[in-house]
Amino acid sequence: MAIPSFDDCFRPVLELAAKEDITRRSAASAMGDLFRLTLEERERKIGNSADSVIRSRISWVMSYLTKGALIDKVAPRTYRTTEFGKKFLKDHPVSISVDDLRGIPGWIEPERGREARSANNELVCTAAGVPPIEAIYNGLEWRWATAGRALTRPSIWGAAATRA
Repeated sequence: MAIPSFDDCFRPVLELAAKEDITRRSAASAMGDLFRLTLEERERKIGNSADSVIRSRISWVMSYLTKGALIDKVAPRTYRTTEFGKKFLKDHPVSISVDDLRGIPGWIEPERGREARSANNELVCTAAGVPPIEAIYNGLEWRWATAGRALTRPSIWGAAATRA
């Protein structure tokens, strides 16, 4: 099975936090089990980052759920579903999307002030189902690959330009 997009994990993580206290690590492990990820998928890194893709996505999920007051920190690095979060689970029995979260009164985008937005003011990275950090790494990998190809091509200015 493929690594789930971060918005596919909203409801499962919220549901897990309603059953037991969670950390980012325990939630990532539980989502790996739920989505039947292979060891390779669980360990896949984002570019040169030390974080795995699934751990990064779960971190973003938990940031979104915290900003929506659906989970709350109850101890260092430990979260639990709030009463509002339990009601939200009942009101959204199948799935939870970013648009559902944006409908929460007082909603604040977790990456406000740092996000890239499209012409219609949508978060560019969430439209693709990828957290912002992954969008950055994916873009950098493309640029590095493109730059590498450009540097190995013969210069249109001749040999003198390539020595400079």
